[in-house]
Amino acid sequence: MSQVWIGVKAERTFVFMRLRSFLVATFSLLAACEHGVDVVGTVTVPPDVQAFFSDALPGRVIVQAEVPNVTFMRTPLGILCSPSTQPRQLPVKLFTFGCGVEGDATITAWAASVPSTERVACDDTGPYAGFASDPLPEGIHASAEKQVSVDVSGWMGCKDGYVDFGNLVLVRSP
Repeated sequence: MSQVWIGVKAERTFVFMRLRSFLVATFSLLAACEHGVDVVGTVTVPPDVQAFFSDALPGRVIVQAEVPNVTFMRTPLGILCSPSTQPRQLPVKLFTFGCGVEGDATITAWAASVPSTERVACDDTGPYAGFASDPLPEGIHASAEKQVSVDVSGWMGCKDGYVDFGNLVLVRSP
């Protein structure tokens, strides 16, 4: 009889330990889940905008996203040097931690001259990160703006936000 009791007690203990491990793992994963807001899309620089810039007088493309409940995000996308006859498409993938809320996000992009005090390498095709926190650019030659709805997903408390603005085409300033 005591062997049966020991077997039942051992089985209960084993089941309890597995259940406890499962609960600890589940709550750990939920606690580690970071919420944030993603902004994705493409900024297109047409040839007539690229014509403003050259190797001697380069330009830069900047995108900014203003999303409800989140500090604005601004980042450089690339350098414009020798103009092309084809539109240049620059992918945008921004992320910031925070809670997404329903509402409209405003996406703005600019093509502006690089100040003569800054040096850029025109042979570098990667993003130029020297001015992300600078004030709004001066010498703007083209811009575009779009309002897009924020998609919100999640089931409790802080939710994720997602903004897909599609394609934003820069237009020459008058």
